[in-house]
Amino acid sequence: MDELIAAIDGNRVDWWRARYRRATALLLDDIHLLAGKDRTQEELFNLFNQLLDADRQLVFTAPAHPNTLQGWKSGSRRASREVSSPRSASPTARCAATPWSGS
Repeated sequence: MDELIAAIDGNRVDWWRARYRRATALLLDDIHLLAGKDRTQEELFNLFNQLLDADRQLVFTAPAHPNTLQGWKSGSRRASREVSSPRSASPTARCAATPWSGS
């Protein structure tokens, strides 16, 4: 997200778009930190929709559903439909997503 913010500030959004549209997978943690940053959210949702159309893997994390976050726009109905919670996952899926300490 730092690269996107720097690209917006430096008027280099085209470079950022070209770089991330080639991604085969995208993981963004703590998207709630983008609350109130409309331009950044708009760019992410455009990227999200393009990667989803290309059958790429996407994971965004937040402490709550994007529709419940203050200052967060739900710019894509597809994004809202694709949301899931670890609480609703099977025990096997939750274990697969839980970091292992290896001790």
